[in-house]
Amino acid sequence: YVRIKLQSPRSTSLQAADKALFGHGRLASERIHWMFSPWKDERVAILMHWIQAMGHSLAILGVNKFIQSECRGALFVNADSRNWQSAEEPSVDWLSFEEVVSTYDHTLQESLAFYEPENQVLVFVLLLSPSGNSVAMWRRKIEVPHHVRNINRVRLAGITERLSKRRVVITVDKLSRFLLTGC
Repeated sequence: YVRIKLQSPRSTSLQAADKALFGHGRLASERIHWMFSPWKDERVAILMHWIQAMGHSLAILGVNKFIQSECRGALFVNADSRNWQSAEEPSVDWLSFEEVVSTYDHTLQESLAFYEPENQVLVFVLLLSPSGNSVAMWRRKIEVPHHVRNINRVRLAGITERLSKRRVVITVDKLSRFLLTGC
């Protein structure tokens, strides 16, 4: 188990992606891209291996942040950025569902709205375009270890129970073709 620290408040690595994630001058589908292979870019591939190797620590971090914030959220890692305290370690941030809604991206919102925080931690990897106007993204789901789940069972159950009573609204910036055609 290696201790990973969240960057707080949002690190410069996530701030660099503000325009791509939250810029409302363009549609979310033009800013956030989900279809690229993570193995095409060496930075992303290395980060994917790091996430796999650090899964236990990331799961603990995600569960602790969920308990602390009492809201759905996910870990975010910028493939281009490193933790200012340790050049070997990527910078890890947390965004809540409420923050992710303002991206207007359906995939991000749906992922956070419907995952099971007591069983999984979501990690999103992002790679900013050179212009900073768009971002490629990948999602990884990390299983929460049984012992972490058992230690936090009562708190996790209480929070998920309260959250299950809240209405979840996914906000997108355009109607899908499915809705427009009625198919």
